[in-house]
Amino acid sequence: MNTIQQALDAIRSAESALAQLLRKAIESHEYSEARLLVDAIASVVTAGTQLASGDDPSRDDKSIAGISSPLEGAAQRLHDETPSNRSAKSRAARYPIFERDAERLIKIGWSSKEKRTYEHRVALEVVRAICVGLATAARGGPLLKIEQMQPLKSPNGAEIPSYQVYLVLKWLQDVKAVARKGLDGYVFTTDMSTETIQRLLKATPERGNK
Repeated sequence: MNTIQQALDAIRSAESALAQLLRKAIESHEYSEARLLVDAIASVVTAGTQLASGDDPSRDDKSIAGISSPLEGAAQRLHDETPSNRSAKSRAARYPIFERDAERLIKIGWSSKEKRTYEHRVALEVVRAICVGLATAARGGPLLKIEQMQPLKSPNGAEIPSYQVYLVLKWLQDVKAVARKGLDGYVFTTDMSTETIQRLLKATPERGNK
């Protein structure tokens, strides 16, 4: 075995040892140390790449195959486990949040891409129309399948946009009036009488009165 191949084997062993230390640092939430270890692993991998790219025709790129993959996995885990990213995941898990005011149902969602909240609103009279329309469609079978429904109409006869239908459906799930059955569809767990709809809306937190 030539000295370059021995060096590559040593680099692979060093990278493996450093990767284990990196995993321990991440599990212990020692993120400053973890970042230093990531840099150290990157330096080791770079050294291996430079050795393997020499002029000796007896060597090829297979001699360092797989050296960088543990680094990539550990670095991604470090990214996912840092306090800011864990906080973002925790924040996203709290959404959507539903509120209402005198005239609208408001959905507050979280945009992972833009790292901020956004709002969609539906007029309460449209919310009531969607509730009745969904409940009527659900009577046609054991499961409600939104994609198979005819478009719903608002009180003024206009077609209701699909995003508003899904907003109300998500709200009905949030207030436990509808349950999701895997990928098959939805089932209502209560009636959709005028009184029930009004009760569910009243139980939804009013904006400004938390």
